[in-house]
Parts: sequence; structure tokens; C-alpha cells
Amino acid sequence: MKDFKTIVSKIKGERTSIGTLNEKTLHAAIKHFLEPDQSFHEIPINEYIADVVKGNHIYEIQLRNFNTLRSKLSSFLKDHQVTIVYPLAAVKYIHYVDDSGEIISSRKSPKSCHPLDCSHELYKIKPFLSNPNLRIKLLLIESCEYRHNHKPKYNETNKIDQVPLKLIEEINLTSPLDYLKMLPDSLKEPFTTKDLAKEARIRLKTAQVSSNILSHLGVINKIGTDKRLYLYKRVTP
Repeated sequence: MKDFKTIVSKIKGERTSIGTLNEKTLHAAIKHFLEPDQSFHEIPINEYIADVVKGNHIYEIQLRNFNTLRSKLSSFLKDHQVTIVYPLAAVKYIHYVDDSGEIISSRKSPKSCHPLDCSHELYKIKPFLSNPNLRIKLLLIESCEYRHNHKPKYNETNKIDQVPLKLIEEINLTSPLDYLKMLPDSLKEPFTTKDLAKEARIRLKTAQVSSNILSHLGVINKIGTDKRLYLYKRVTP
């Protein structure tokens, strides 16, 4: 389990450097986790700026809104290997702060992300997932989220920043079969999306999107129906 404390302490003094101005702590910490040497950060590739470039390999850190990656991927994947790095909070603590930055109260969030929670974002780039030059790196982390203690106005958020504390698990999806790693071992076959939601402890909608992606990648097959629900089975390598 990797501790992010040293990395977070290091980047605090780099906030005014090019590429880190207004950069969220989580994004900056992951960038240093991937490559401590800043000379590999914020590299121009074609008409875009890549987060980290090492040889012919590009690392793009995305906290949300994968739809914004489509144009970058269309450009990068022609000549480079690309890894999208996506953090998921398996454990999260929430701190409420006042206008001076002082912590008023804290609590542990009851929510815990499962690897399959990445499916909603991956769906936005589904046409790219079968590209052999594209890889996905999931980082299951323990994090601290800072929020304003006042109620947000319409169309606003009270979230200030998210700080990673520890890396719990790293999941690398380098080929379609790797996506089966995200299915719980307890999931018996054949299974429905309801079975998947129950065993993984995720929302039914997430299970439905996950099954859609796994079907698209050809690693699960529909083998029938049960009470108007599709029955799925893993593809054997």
C-alpha cells in the first residue's frame, strides 16, 4: 500500500509552476506518482498537452468527464501507446472547512467505489477501448475530500479539493480479457445484471453499463434470458 503523503508534501511548493497552476491536488499527486521527474510532465504532443510522456507512452490522468478525451485519443493513439489513469475512492474521509480553511467537522463517507464504477466513464470512450494502443490504469485509493461548510448554490459544488492518502490497489487493463478482473469472484454463471449488482454491491445501472462494455469487448456472451433479463457467461481464454 503506497503512501501519498510524501508526494503531496512535495507538490505543495510547486503550485505556481507552469502546468500546476490551479491543478487539483489529486491530479498533481498521481502525476508525480507515475513519474517523479517533472521534465516528463506536460509535454506537447500534436496540438495537445499530455500529462506524462515516457518514450512513446503517454499517460493521461482523468478524474471525470471522459468524453473530453475523445479528440485527444483520436490524435494520440495514431502513433503512441496511451494509458488513461483513473482514481477511484475506495475509502474517503470528508472534511468540512470554513472560509479561513479551518476544519469544522469530519466524517467517513459511507460510499466505497468498486472497480466497476469506472464503467460510466469508460462508456464515453467505448469505441476506443478495443484499440491495442489503449490501456486503462485504475487506482483504488484512500482519500480526503475538503468541502466548504456552506450549502452550495444552484449549479455549484461545495467541494474544494481531494487529497490522496494511500494507494490500496492498482488494476491494469491492458487487454480485453483483463476487464474480467473487475468481476467479483463470487459471481456465478450464468449471471444477470441484477446478480452482478448484488455480488459487486454496485447500482443496477452500473451493472448494466458494465455488462454493455464487457459485451462490446467480447469477454462475456449473452447465452439466453431469465425473466426478460439477459443471461451472461464469461468467455474462456
